[in-house]
Amino acid sequence: MQQAENLRKMFLAIGDDVRVVLIKLADRLHNMRTLNSLPEHKRQRIARETLDIFAPLANRLGIYSIKWELEDLAFKYLYPRQYESIARKLAASRERMDREIAKIAAELKAALDEANIEAELVWRSKHLYSIYRKMQRKEVDISQIYDVKALRVIVNTVQDCYTTLGVVHSKWRPIPGEFDDYIAAPKDNGYQSLHTAVIDSKGQQFEVQIRTHEMHHQAELGIAAHWRYKDGTKPDMALHQKIIAMRQAIQSQDEDSDASEFVDAIKTDIIEEKIYVFTPKGDVLELPLGSTPIDFAYHVHTEVGHKCRGAKVNGVLVSLSYQLKNGDKVEIITAKRGGPSRDWLNENLGFVKSSRARKKIRHWFKRQNFQESVSEGRAMLDRELKRLHITDVKLEDLAEACGYQKTEAFLAALGYKDISLQQFIRKTIALSNTARQMREKPSLAPTALPSP
Repeated sequence: MQQAENLRKMFLAIGDDVRVVLIKLADRLHNMRTLNSLPEHKRQRIARETLDIFAPLANRLGIYSIKWELEDLAFKYLYPRQYESIARKLAASRERMDREIAKIAAELKAALDEANIEAELVWRSKHLYSIYRKMQRKEVDISQIYDVKALRVIVNTVQDCYTTLGVVHSKWRPIPGEFDDYIAAPKDNGYQSLHTAVIDSKGQQFEVQIRTHEMHHQAELGIAAHWRYKDGTKPDMALHQKIIAMRQAIQSQDEDSDASEFVDAIKTDIIEEKIYVFTPKGDVLELPLGSTPIDFAYHVHTEVGHKCRGAKVNGVLVSLSYQLKNGDKVEIITAKRGGPSRDWLNENLGFVKSSRARKKIRHWFKRQNFQESVSEGRAMLDRELKRLHITDVKLEDLAEACGYQKTEAFLAALGYKDISLQQFIRKTIALSNTARQMREKPSLAPTALPSP
């Protein structure tokens, strides 16, 4: 619980100054590099936290050099047997793979020279945790992962990227369904590159990534590659908008909620992977991976969510628990009246992914019985004032301090927990202290003048 509270403080600090996250990621990387000196139970806890929160956070900010190392180090401690197996197989074939990829690079370099394209060619092995995830996802052995080895081509301009892609596809046969254009459609963390997988005359499969030098710098350092200090340099407006979006997302979370709930909401709404779907009018919405039509409806508008009764995806009727995919066009079918179903809050049924939608559904149910909530709020108020031995705070003043003009609305908010107990206690104690200080303030009665 204390660790969840520490993470909440970190995320709130990021909301104030995004540079905090760079320091935290560097600190976590140092901790992971020296993790072997800690007891086993601490190694497991820190590694799990790293894999669940810090590595995805580095990915969200596009800092791949930190993300990959954090993932591999966490993988080593959490799944030592699988880590050793993959590392051993890679080590056994590394010399052969390096020889093969060097030959392929030489062939491509000659072809690019003929096309008058200046290029830098480097190659790398896929990171261990990335290989493991792909093996799990595709249910295959490492021998069937085609992009264990990848050739990276770094060129001068965007035009050179597409020309290079043409050279690659004319030299080797592209594998259907294995091309991604992240230049035309960058990832949400700013990553840009062309990815293609090809097969040579001997049946060997390998991946080619094509990018400019600027894209390569961005891919390695992410947000850190574009940071602008107050030195008069022109800010990167795209980066600035991303920072604003992250701050707003963090600050929109309920600071007074349970620390674990707060961290879970941050993971779902900010850190985890996103999908991009279309409204009927063609607008693009960003949603957490695994979102459903109900998440989409609440993202469009609270009332659309409340009145959602069905959905069409790409023109076809789907269930409300259907998991949306990138590029889906979503249309919500609404009723004229009514509200959400309590089943939507059942996590086992999979109707809702985002904390944003879950929060709005809960809020709707809390407001349904206003008078009952007022009574519950009044009982809670009396109980806490008695427990705190506070008798000098007026109900009207307390309601105003919590942002409510009417006392009934304030009591109802207490009743359905829109105001947390911690927030209520803070405001009550502050008002009581103010009242006491006013009472103890010495009177400034005028002093009688001596008679002449």
